Amino acid sequence: MLAWPLVRASVSAQNEIAEFLKSDENLLAESSLQVLMIGSNNIEHFLSNWQSYRKGEIFIELANKRTEFLHDQAQKSGSIKDVVLLISVTIPNLNANIDDMIRRRYALKDTFRSIGPSTENVNAQQLLKFLRVIFGWPEEEHLNINEYEILSKQILSGDFSLFENDDFVNVNDDQIFISLEARKRPAESKLSAMDLFLGNEMRRDEYIKSNFLIHFGL
Repeated sequence: MLAWPLVRASVSAQNEIAEFLKSDENLLAESSLQVLMIGSNNIEHFLSNWQSYRKGEIFIELANKRTEFLHDQAQKSGSIKDVVLLISVTIPNLNANIDDMIRRRYALKDTFRSIGPSTENVNAQQLLKFLRVIFGWPEEEHLNINEYEILSKQILSGDFSLFENDDFVNVNDDQIFISLEARKRPAESKLSAMDLFLGNEMRRDEYIKSNFLIHFGL
């Protein structure tokens, strides 16, 4: 499932998420809820779509200047990003009833809808697109899914390579990855505290400048 982050979360929003999580019908024993926040500086699809609606020579010229400015802000300073949440519910039973899984997804979407964020279902093609970009595939280059091959074997490109260094790893397109883990975890989880963890976008130099992946699960 795909969702868009909520900047602020009220106490009532926290309670609604808690109600979903504590229900045995939603999360069985040994099951989990996994969330991957993806922050990317690739905003071309937003800019090109907005630009396509500008008509008239003056407005087209203004749109060109505006999109060029926003593109530079995304690529050079990292102050503009496309941020999405990739959400999954994992059930330990491989023979889980598909109708039960659909019901759980509907219940989770309904919970998110009630507190604000919009969500949409993710098919196999969309899932691969998100994961492939992380591992170095060009944004515009995506092969079709091979329905006879499991998805996990279709994420990496044929020429993928990874080089390990002391403090980071880099892949063959010169991307560098570093991994950070919180040493001290809070006594309790609060959605309203997430903006403190991610950085206050309203304060200069507190946003995450690079592309990022933030994972949390329970």
